Amino acid sequence: MEDMKYIELVFENCESLIIPIDRVSNLEFGSLRKSFRKNKYTTDYVSLDITYNSKDEIFFFDHFIEEPLGFGSSNNIEDRPNILGRILSYYDICIVNILNDDKEEIQSVYTPWDENDENNNRYMKTKVEERLLKIIIKEGEVFEHQY
Repeated sequence: MEDMKYIELVFENCESLIIPIDRVSNLEFGSLRKSFRKNKYTTDYVSLDITYNSKDEIFFFDHFIEEPLGFGSSNNIEDRPNILGRILSYYDICIVNILNDDKEEIQSVYTPWDENDENNNRYMKTKVEERLLKIIIKEGEVFEHQY
């Protein structure tokens, strides 16, 4: 998708995180099924790899933040690199939005979600490698998370 300039991850509590496409080294979806709304899809699989520059970027301390992500404070990792760590603190990605240069939504993909837990996406798994944060959300693969 040539207009894709950013990825926005939307979390269960409606917070979001905006990542420039040059920080995304991999983005894969399983089969996309059209939703009843234009440019909205569901899928059974999401794989996303995001680069980070230092360990400071993957440590997120939400108790130091005055406002949730996307509600006044910047939710763009270009402005606040450490918010990338939000992904490791909470397992609750529910939507991946594809954004254009103006940060307008081009396409939305709803991630698979285990209905046995309304707050945590038990299908979501993260892994930190050197300079890479890997996220996999796969329907049917339940992971027990430690908080």
